[in-house]
This record gives sequence, structure tokens and C-alpha cells, in this order.
Amino acid sequence: MLSFFGRRKPLDLDLARFCELTANEKVLNYLERVSLGEQKLPLDIATDIQECIYLSQAITSKTGFDFRTLLSAVRSGNWKAIEERLSKYNQQFQKYKESISSQLDVIIKWANEFDLPDLKQFGTMRYKETGLPRDKDKLLTLNAIHLPRKKLTYIPPEVAVLPNIKAICLANNQINELPETVFKMQNVFALDLDNNLIQSIPDEIEGMVSLTSIDLDENNINALSSKLLKLPNLRKLYLRKQKHGANFHYNNSPLSEEDQNTLARLERRENLDVYL
Repeated sequence: MLSFFGRRKPLDLDLARFCELTANEKVLNYLERVSLGEQKLPLDIATDIQECIYLSQAITSKTGFDFRTLLSAVRSGNWKAIEERLSKYNQQFQKYKESISSQLDVIIKWANEFDLPDLKQFGTMRYKETGLPRDKDKLLTLNAIHLPRKKLTYIPPEVAVLPNIKAICLANNQINELPETVFKMQNVFALDLDNNLIQSIPDEIEGMVSLTSIDLDENNINALSSKLLKLPNLRKLYLRKQKHGANFHYNNSPLSEEDQNTLARLERRENLDVYL
């Protein structure tokens, strides 16, 4: 196995780190077992294996190759096809970065306005780390926006240009609405807006087709969109302890009759838990 391509390190940083970790034969053996369904990991290498899984997801998303192909390349030392795909991806990445440079400047300016922590390292395994990178390359590879308790009053529309965001947590802030562009982020599976000032769920929500969870506990919800019923993967909807204090199902409900009907249909939906 040539973990560093002979004497040359791969140019792609994710691939270089993956090669470094899989140079450990025990890590590689367990990765192969994981690919066959193994779930129990030795404690001494569990963290390395989890990092490898995260890195492999990044590499396969860039190249289009599957996990087994990546492991075969580790065993054979033949990285030519993977490197060619990564080279094309990186060229496209740079072109995209240049095309949206001004939008990235806005995001960085917003991060500085609210004095958000400069997130140096991040990844799916570190979703709970709070902050936002100021480096444009890192912004474009960011997987999650995790900014609870940062006194945010708004989120800029430009965040929608970040292509890899899969989770957004803006809990315990002072946000009263999301920009329409956010609802076009098709890869986001978790949207946490707990304890904000949100008043409605707009029709545009149907654009977030990957959503599995929406947390709107402790807001001021007075309108629901029927488009929630069109979210194919939605499994959890949290609407508890609204700040207006009204009950959604009684005479003092802030919801219109149509919205109450939508809520009732959501509650009857299979595989969806609605928390009121």
C-alpha cells in the first residue's frame, strides 16, 4: 500500500489525510469491515475510523466513486482515476469560488459584525463546534452552520451559496424570519430555530426537500404552510411552548382554520412526529 503515492503527497488535503490514516493496517482492516456492516469499533482506533468515514464521504462526493472503490485504491496504490477526478473537481471549485467571491465577502462581514468565533477546523464529526470560518475555501466546504446563543438578529441571504451545508442550528437568537434563499438549500436535513422570534413557516419551505427535522419550539408561530405536507423526508416537527401562549387546537389558536387543518393532517401523517 502506498499511502502517500510513493514520495509524493496527494494535492487534495482530504485525500492526503485519508492516506495518512489508512497507512495504519488496523484502521484499514476495520474500514473494510465497516463497509460490510460492522458497527463495533476498537476504542484505540475508533476516532481515526470515524474521521476516515467523514473523509471518505468528502472524497466520494467530489469524485463520484463509491467507498469500496476508494478502499480498493488504498490496497492497490493505484490512485490515478481518483486523482484525475479530484483535479477536475478542484478546478470547478476554484471557478465557483471566484464566481461567488462577493457573496462570501458578505458572509464574512456578517460573521465579523456579530463577532462570531473563527472556526478553524470543522466537519460532520464536529457539528457542535460553534463558529464560522473566515477563509473562503473553508467556508465552501463547511458542512454545518452552528451558531446558537450569538444574539443574531438575521442571517444573510448569501449563506445559500454554501453548497455543502447539511444542518443549520440558530437556536436561542433573535431571528424573526429566514431569507427566501435559505429555503433553496436542498441538502439541509436539520433546521433548528428553537427560541427565536419566527412567526410563520412560508410556502418556500418545500424547497428544502432533504429536511428530516424542523425545530420551532419557543417562537411566535401563527401561520403554517400546507407545503410542509410536501416534504418527503420530514420525520420530526417541534412547535412546543410558543411565546404567544396560545394552544394551536383551541378557540384561541393563532392559526387560521386552513392552517389548523394542515396541522391536523401533519399529526395524522405516518412516520412524522409532531410535538406541540
